[in-house]
Amino acid sequence: MNDPNAEARIELLRKQIRANPNDGGAWLNLARVLAQGPPGKELFHAIEQSIVSRPGDQQVWMLAANVQQRLRGQDAALQWLEHTAEQNPTLAAPQLVLASLKAVGDPAGAISHCKRVIGRFARSDQAAVRQARSIRADCCRQGGLWEQALDDYRVLESATGKDPRLLNNIGCCLAGLERFDEAAPAVQSSSHLHRLDRVGHLLVGARTGAFLFGRPACHRRRDQRSSGPVAGR
Repeated sequence: MNDPNAEARIELLRKQIRANPNDGGAWLNLARVLAQGPPGKELFHAIEQSIVSRPGDQQVWMLAANVQQRLRGQDAALQWLEHTAEQNPTLAAPQLVLASLKAVGDPAGAISHCKRVIGRFARSDQAAVRQARSIRADCCRQGGLWEQALDDYRVLESATGKDPRLLNNIGCCLAGLERFDEAAPAVQSSSHLHRLDRVGHLLVGARTGAFLFGRPACHRRRDQRSSGPVAGR
């Protein structure tokens, strides 16, 4: 392990767990420290106990997936998480971690999975639904699917209020749709909320579609939009 204090921390966490075997936070912290070194039985046991103690904690599932990836590779880790999520259909945490991991290399798969999560938890877990919408919207935006992304961002805006990151993403989608009159105020509001001084982040010349220092990274020409298959809503 690279951490010179790791052994001392491990021993302290072991004592904490012996005193309270149901301390999910201690199990998770022990798993995190052990994960810095070579995998072994104690790490696997710590992860199992973390899941048992804190099944709704996304950090637990993300750590478990990362360890699986180290041992067996990305595809095997995703397969394990998919199987585990299906075995625990009432738990949102593994479903959301799976969506987050899919978003990195399989955005179309992430969009499809988020649709299922939204349908499954629509009545029982609004926080999970909002996170799934956010992941889906980001995947759509990064793929140039402006209308689909904007729909989700608008729903999130009505639920969460004026969030700077959300407003910036809305501005990006509006710019991608060449609705510059609407895009400029959104990005300017985002920058104002961030109290940014860098005017390069502001859209200017809304009527002509001109951007200070060129087009932002979120904007693509119509002929550059993704044409690959995307799962339906």
